[in-house]
Amino acid sequence: MTVVAGTERAQAAYPYYMQFTAAYDQRFWFYNSMHFPEPMSAFDMVTAEAAYCALGSSTTRVHCIPTTLGIDYRIINGRVYIGGNAVTDPREIARRTGEFQQRAFYYYGNWERLYAQWREKMLALIRDAQSLPKLELPEFEPLANVHSGRGIATNHALLDTYQRTLEGYFRMWHHHFEFLLLGYGAYMTFFAFCKKAFPEISDQTIARMVAGIEAEIFRPDEEVRRLARRAVELGVDDEFREGRTPQAIMAALETRGAAGRGWLDELATSRDPWFNINVGDGFYHYHRSWNDDLSMPFAGLPGYIAAVRAGESLERPIEKLQAERRQLIQDYRELLGSE
Repeated sequence: MTVVAGTERAQAAYPYYMQFTAAYDQRFWFYNSMHFPEPMSAFDMVTAEAAYCALGSSTTRVHCIPTTLGIDYRIINGRVYIGGNAVTDPREIARRTGEFQQRAFYYYGNWERLYAQWREKMLALIRDAQSLPKLELPEFEPLANVHSGRGIATNHALLDTYQRTLEGYFRMWHHHFEFLLLGYGAYMTFFAFCKKAFPEISDQTIARMVAGIEAEIFRPDEEVRRLARRAVELGVDDEFREGRTPQAIMAALETRGAAGRGWLDELATSRDPWFNINVGDGFYHYHRSWNDDLSMPFAGLPGYIAAVRAGESLERPIEKLQAERRQLIQDYRELLGSE
């Protein structure tokens, strides 16, 4: 693999540990197109650096996953390639297994308490990010700053805000992997057990045994569905037509009296915090949030409104999924032998 002609200087901007080298990197690497599907600008590469830094720490030193020492990554032509660091020495695997059991089993035994604690940490990070000042560079520094002998220009505050943003972003990834890998591990252990106990069980059936979780990741879409229902209930659903911009729709609703203003109030309720979700995978500076660009949530409204008019339910069948989950678990548990 070679650097695209004309981009050599851009490639040289990356530090040595992000570069492929013939002496060290003769192993299997693959392009991480799932998380980084497009070539990235150098500015955006901090998103990969933060993620793999935290992943490496979590697998290697925090949870001490027995068979891995994290993931290395390399960059060429703006694309992120990753390769694993496997532990193959049986003695080292055994040593790390002892560490893993002390750490992971404690989390599994105290999951609810630690998860509640984790959630508060993530909410605190969000509050910290939202409290960062929105700075602009003045044409001239305020005279009071000069006369007081402050000696620091406003552009330094921009640097401080940027550094605090990065620190919070790196911290967030450490929190992310605090639970993610253990959750995956628990599911894979459950999956393997089911396959061993019931060789003919399908992957989908196993997945249905953990279905019906009310995860907050679904909440933004649920808010769009709620807004569709409210548009019909308030009688302003005719304003939501394919091809119409959010700005045009909101301007029209301003002229629809109490009903229009009522829907706009409902929109404001949904936007904070649920429209802070990003468009795309969020690793690129141009993947904006719904609050930055309302075209994404508004694009879903005409279809949902049509479904409401047709008498269809927009609710996720949580109770049905949970009932099916309980029944499946009970049925398969009864099939298990006494052992």
